Amino acid sequence: MKRILSLSLVSICLLSCQKDKTPRKLDLNLTYKGASVLSPVNSIISTAFDPILDVSANSVCFTPIGVVYPGMDSILFDVSGIYWGGKTGGIEDEIGFAHLKNLSVMIRPQIDFQDNITLSTTFDAGSDWTTFESSYTAFLIHWANVADSLNVEVLCIGDDFEYFTITRPDYWAGLIDSIREIYSGKLTYAADWDSYGTVPFWSDLDYIGINAYFPINPEPTPLSDDVEQNWLTDVIPDMEVLQTSVGIPVIFTEYGYRSVDYCGNEPWVTDSLGAVNTFAQENCLLGLYNAFDGKDWFEGGFVKGWDIENPNAGGASDDGFTPQNKDAGHFLKVLFGSN
Repeated sequence: MKRILSLSLVSICLLSCQKDKTPRKLDLNLTYKGASVLSPVNSIISTAFDPILDVSANSVCFTPIGVVYPGMDSILFDVSGIYWGGKTGGIEDEIGFAHLKNLSVMIRPQIDFQDNITLSTTFDAGSDWTTFESSYTAFLIHWANVADSLNVEVLCIGDDFEYFTITRPDYWAGLIDSIREIYSGKLTYAADWDSYGTVPFWSDLDYIGINAYFPINPEPTPLSDDVEQNWLTDVIPDMEVLQTSVGIPVIFTEYGYRSVDYCGNEPWVTDSLGAVNTFAQENCLLGLYNAFDGKDWFEGGFVKGWDIENPNAGGASDDGFTPQNKDAGHFLKVLFGSN
């Protein structure tokens, strides 16, 4: 149910940072006030999720990992070299802890191509897709069984396989049917920001899922008003056309900004150099949510980079994605707590 959101945030002006206008009331429909969790290297306990609750989040995303080694065509999982939080035992424990804390769960399996060359976006199995597709089906069916047995709320069936989805639509249709026979929860797919319009099977799913790293503002410290306007002008119109055509809600399977200068210019970049700028991160998030005011087809998403192994992660000197212990975290606490 939609509620009126009243934000009471203090904007700070420091050096090149400029004060934003007074936040207004927002009409949002956030089913997923979520955190995308980094895979823990080692086992964790249930209190690891308390900092997520402290920002009034209501959902988390976990990432099972499958690997494709050089010279191989098939996917392996639960093998040596994968972190605890990317294997079945770790994911099952995390799901149990999350549900204990009344957090809903999305699991988003990903494939790690170990040759350091192949990208999921352009992955092409060539003239014979049989081996890869068979192993991908086994991987997803495994996680569909886990998800159904543990009452996981959302299962993401793939992540940024642009070429694969375009060229093999019949395979994906069959995969979705097979998963539906096992898993009774919601299904989505995580499409990249620049290719979500090409996915041929949205109508077979429950959510349009987008990894929402849209280039949204080129300034070192964007003003939230400018970010909002860029979303409204450059991004949301096309998204709304697709949503209206397909008739299912949109969620951001992952989104976020680093706390660094120019973080809205190429938000997908993880290693660019620049001055730490927590205000830029906060302003980009504020502008994003302002832009979706009244868009009841947008049901929220999962902010990138939450480190549940380290409650002291982030902080004023950190230039990464996590909002932990930063201005962005305070903003999300007000946003999520008021909606």
